[in-house]
Amino acid sequence: TEPTYWKVLSDEQIKTLSKDPLIEIGSHADNHNNLGKISLHLAKDELIYSKVKLESIIKKNILSIAYPDGSYNRELIDIAEKIGYKYQLACGYLYKEDLGDIRILNRKGIYTHLDYHQQLSEILC
Repeated sequence: TEPTYWKVLSDEQIKTLSKDPLIEIGSHADNHNNLGKISLHLAKDELIYSKVKLESIIKKNILSIAYPDGSYNRELIDIAEKIGYKYQLACGYLYKEDLGDIRILNRKGIYTHLDYHQQLSEILC
């Protein structure tokens, strides 16, 4: 993996981006764990910590979670909703029930290690 793959934004960069009306800052959990593969207790802690941390930086509610590696389970959808995540996103649906569940949506990733044309190709495919 290229070193820039795991490059993250600073608190100041996050704060600056959050001021743009076209950008929404959302959670991606805290440690990039596959939340559907760890205990519900640990997954819940990750969701809460990340939400609180981001809200303290941008002084706005965090309404979205994009599950790392698209890893979640049906119980986690309920937990995330109770914590206050209005929108939950994963790369592909894991359960047939998800297709009719408006709490979870399909997403496309944007990656630091891909150039513009590669990003466009990823999004359109």
